This record gives sequence, C-alpha cells and structure tokens, in this order.
Amino acid sequence: MNGRKKLGIIGGMGSRAGALFLNKIIDYSPALTDQDFLEIVFHNNALIPDRTKAIVAGETSPLEGFYRSFELFNQNQVEVIALACMTAYYYYDKMITYTNAEVINPFHLLTRHLQE
Repeated sequence: MNGRKKLGIIGGMGSRAGALFLNKIIDYSPALTDQDFLEIVFHNNALIPDRTKAIVAGETSPLEGFYRSFELFNQNQVEVIALACMTAYYYYDKMITYTNAEVINPFHLLTRHLQE
C-alpha cells in the first residue's frame, strides 16, 4: 500500500456535473507522473432519483441509489467518498450508516473552516 487513500465519487446526479467534479480533482492534483494521481472509483449512477423532488414533494427517495454506489465502493475498498451533488448531502446522516468509508461533507468542511 502506498499510504494514499482510495477515493470513490458518486456522479450521475447531473452526469456532466460528476464528470466536471472528477476533472477538477485531476486538474488540481499536484501529480507530476501518472502514478502520483489518486486512485479513484467513479460511479456515474444516473439511476438515482431526483433529490429535490424527494425532499420537497415526497417522491422516491434516492437512498437506495446511494446505497448501490456505496456497495460498489465497499467491494473496492474505497476509503473516502464524495458526492458530486450538493442536494444529496441532505441524506448524509442516513448515508454514512451504509459504509465504513469517510463520506466527505462539504457543509461540515465549510463550517470547520469558518470556525477556524
């Protein structure tokens, strides 16, 4: 093991947004060689139901879709997970019970940054 963590990204909640997020991670990586980049498992899970409709109108919950991605990540020993959809974090407390990986929460990161 190289000491680096494996990252899992759930995209597909706006496939272009997920691809843009992945590209930003690559673009801002300080890698000088191919081997310097993070190992990333990207799941373009376009089957996840609309989060806003679920929250506002009580339509189909996206949780089963998130869990499907988490299962893929669990099978691939992903240690850190990010979601390329801010609305998805509404379900954060329920999502984190389905994986032992750290699920990065941008709202928690922002809060911590502002407090510092």
